[in-house]
Amino acid sequence: MPKLYELSKRNIMVRLLEDATIPPEHGNLSKGQIVKFGHIDGMYSLCWDEQGKMIHPAAWTECEILE
Repeated sequence: MPKLYELSKRNIMVRLLEDATIPPEHGNLSKGQIVKFGHIDGMYSLCWDEQGKMIHPAAWTECEILE
């Protein structure tokens, strides 16, 4: 399965395949959560949760692309 940093498309929906490491002030992201991937920004990525809230899962988080 790809990691977020391996994704070449932007603004696609992905399912996280593991609990994601994120900056402490952003709460938790759990395995199975669906997010909209924007792009990689250093060690983290820019994504949005299903409520449209900006979140930053680690770039090395395994994911599954949803069509």
